[in-house]
Amino acid sequence: MDHAVGPGKLIGGRYELTEQIGSGGFGKVWKARDQRLQADVAVKGLLLPLSASPTEREERLKRAEREVLNAARLRDHPNIVSVHDVVVEDEIPWMVMQLVVGRALSARVRESGPLSVREATDVARALLKALDAAHRAGIVHRDIKPANVMLADNGEILLTDFGIATHDTDVSLTVTGSVVGSAPYMAPERVHGEKGQAPSDLFSLGVTLHEAVEGASPFDRDSTPASLHAVAYEEPPSPRRAGTLTPLITRLLAKAPDDRPTVAEALALLDSPPSEVTSPHAAGPPTAVVTETSLTPPEAMRTATALPPPPVVPLPPVAPVGGNPAPASSGASVQKWLGWLVALALGVLVAVLFAVNQGEDSDTGTGSSAGGSFSSTGPVSIDDLEEVESRIEVAGIEGNAPGALGVSVDVSHSHIGDLEVELVSPDGTVFELEAFEGPHEYSVDASAVGASGTWTLRVDDTAAADEGTLNSWSLSFGSGSVGQQGFSNGGLFSSTGSVSIVDNEVAESRIDVVGVEGNAPGALGVSVDVSHSYIGDLEVELVSPDGTVFELEAFEGPHEYSVDASAVSASGTWTLRIDDTAAADEGTLNSWSLRF
Repeated sequence: MDHAVGPGKLIGGRYELTEQIGSGGFGKVWKARDQRLQADVAVKGLLLPLSASPTEREERLKRAEREVLNAARLRDHPNIVSVHDVVVEDEIPWMVMQLVVGRALSARVRESGPLSVREATDVARALLKALDAAHRAGIVHRDIKPANVMLADNGEILLTDFGIATHDTDVSLTVTGSVVGSAPYMAPERVHGEKGQAPSDLFSLGVTLHEAVEGASPFDRDSTPASLHAVAYEEPPSPRRAGTLTPLITRLLAKAPDDRPTVAEALALLDSPPSEVTSPHAAGPPTAVVTETSLTPPEAMRTATALPPPPVVPLPPVAPVGGNPAPASSGASVQKWLGWLVALALGVLVAVLFAVNQGEDSDTGTGSSAGGSFSSTGPVSIDDLEEVESRIEVAGIEGNAPGALGVSVDVSHSHIGDLEVELVSPDGTVFELEAFEGPHEYSVDASAVGASGTWTLRVDDTAAADEGTLNSWSLSFGSGSVGQQGFSNGGLFSSTGSVSIVDNEVAESRIDVVGVEGNAPGALGVSVDVSHSYIGDLEVELVSPDGTVFELEAFEGPHEYSVDASAVSASGTWTLRIDDTAAADEGTLNSWSLRF
């Protein structure tokens, strides 16, 4: 079967791929030509690894079909991206959509800064009209955020991605008890376990508008649990740049769904904003909230983030997450006790869904003397559409980290392509890592950042209907002697030119290493840059001077590896072999290098 995907490939016998215009954990988005209608469209391929099970493929296809059905109910709305069809090609589902020439609101804010009040007002009006149509059709989007708002070059503003939306008649594909959505944009009631209704979308709209004019979500924190806590308990800062949008944003961000405006009321606020901004709670008793400045977080919350992964120390009995409190005549009458009760419930939710590893390496005191290795303390569950974090405390390493910091990560996941992995240094520098199934070694040039402090590994699951675990990870700082060898090239040896990769042939490139005494390091840095029309066809091997073979996973573009080559000699000829195991594709080994 020919799995090659590139310009000229025909999808469903009708849509010819012409240009890749986007990518993410779900796969890739292509501009394509509809050969029947002679019109340009966008097609999104939900790519799965060849090892994906039939069940995984069926679930991903159901997600695609669900998005099409939801979008079909809203066909031809001027503020919603149209989804036309789902076709299956080579067992891969492809969604055929309206082609939007432009960029996402998130990219606009990131690249050009916050919107003006006038621009944000146009966005608000367009999204309110889109939500009005969706809610009238019985559809709750559940993932309103800047990344799902498209700003077209022709001035159109469109809402996209109904992949996790729910319809009144849906049987949910989401596993019971999971929270689906993006934490900094999620409504408080959804954090508490409720399904979420139309007011939930309006809260998310408020967060989106706040980010559009201020540049950041008011609830975005360093970790998912912290963001969820902020959504549930912390009042957002008052907008400083929102101008006449301030009353609308303030009301949309009300914690209680009943305090938020309807779509009609929100549109009225856009047309005739009040002259004075009033908090939705101003007329009643103060809301019982937990903030970093006024109250210490509930014990349950602090326990949930400080404990190692489950089993979790039992908490006092609380109302079930998502359950309803006892009837009361008004929200104000229960606010005195509801804040603590919900805090306990959220503590349970966070402990179950986000087993965040806050612990230090148990051998921190001896880690540096044993070669500078530091390890995580336990596994962390990776939940659908959520970001998990695990931290390692590094102590006893003076100065900066090495130029070939060894990073070992062991992940088990039902669809590894859905994951985005980042290593964050103590000073906040982010290193992007490619996700692998099972144990994998990386080499990271961290020479510009300090070694000691808290290192964080973030794993973001960008799609639903899958599950996984961050089993463990570790950092190896080496002995610190490499930097003292005095190589004029810093211990770096590079190839001299590119090599073509030919169908069903083995390409080889060699590097001669001289001046390095003894064996290679336990974290030999290997950098490989490959361009190929179908990277899955390649098998890559590194061969040491004595003939020892190290198998490397093939990647598109530049990639860094860390190889334990401590058993082989450093000096001599090292060879990189790339075997193209299939036909009808092409590529190039652009360059590669070794860092000792």
